[in-house]
Amino acid sequence: MRNLRSTHVALSSSIDTRVTELENLQTQETQAIAQRAHDKATYFAAAQTTQQVLEALEVILPKLRNITPHTAQDVFMELAKLGASNPIAALVEVASALNPEALSRCIGLLEDLQSDFRDFLVNGEQNEIDSQYQHDEFLTYVKKQRKQTKKALKQDRAELVECENTIVLQKTRLENNTDEKESAINGFNVKNTECNAAFASYESSSTSRAEELAILQQVSQIVATKLQGLNNFLETR
Repeated sequence: MRNLRSTHVALSSSIDTRVTELENLQTQETQAIAQRAHDKATYFAAAQTTQQVLEALEVILPKLRNITPHTAQDVFMELAKLGASNPIAALVEVASALNPEALSRCIGLLEDLQSDFRDFLVNGEQNEIDSQYQHDEFLTYVKKQRKQTKKALKQDRAELVECENTIVLQKTRLENNTDEKESAINGFNVKNTECNAAFASYESSSTSRAEELAILQQVSQIVATKLQGLNNFLETR
């Protein structure tokens, strides 16, 4: 019974642990899906903005490289076709006011920025592919763990029911054995009382019989004595 109770405690603890594991897996899965959706949206938004910047730089840089005091006005007129408030025209206007050395440094910085943005698109795309792969792998892992944990939980619960049924059966048997023991003890006590009474009766009967035999013996002796006396008397006649 003690072993059964220990098993019951262990199974109950295991069930609680597995239920908690399933809850944690569900939480992790939900958080991972939400985070992946957020990261994916963030990446595509950044990629779209970066692509727009690159497209703008592809327009700006050639024009900056061709700016001279004699060509600036032609550039402005061409850019005016894009709209009076477009940022490219504003940048070219500022750049045209720079001296050749400052303009060269500005072009160099924009070219570096263009290269960095191109690298970002390439690396960002690969990072996005890797992140999606890792996310899919994690979801596969969660699915596998959930399946194993549910299977183990089902087994633990079945064993717990079996253990509880065995405990009930053992209790019933113990109660029946206790009743049988008490019945046996009562029966023994009754038989013991009967035996003691019979023995006492036997002893009493034995004592009475012995007394009766003693009396009969005395009577026999008296009769024998009388008969002997009678015989002697008859012989003298």
